Amino acid sequence: MDALHLDLKVTDRGLTDIVHELIERNGGGEGGIRIVVTGGLSTDGYTPTAPTLLLLAYPHVPPRPSVTRRAATVLLHHYERQLPRVKSIDYLEGIRIQPPSAAARAQYPLYIDRDGLVPRKRSV
Repeated sequence: MDALHLDLKVTDRGLTDIVHELIERNGGGEGGIRIVVTGGLSTDGYTPTAPTLLLLAYPHVPPRPSVTRRAATVLLHHYERQLPRVKSIDYLEGIRIQPPSAAARAQYPLYIDRDGLVPRKRSV
């Protein structure tokens, strides 16, 4: 978490072990894991302290049959994250583009950069 200056006290191997344990505790199978890192409990509600790590398991939800029977419609949307290598929660943009998505009858937004390309690097 170098980009956010958060000193997370777990190694890559330690995180992998935690993920495997979470999968095992949830019976394996198909699903997803959301990894959340917060700035910890802050005395002023803003300044990061000791980070908090949360791993949340959730079941796989297959796409709607209407999407699997035919191609999905996507809305091409120009958007770039403040820190492209950091996956952060920014629901505002997703909420803001709901009206144009609905007008285009799009099932999903496809975020593209200023050159009209889908970003190649995945968030970490």
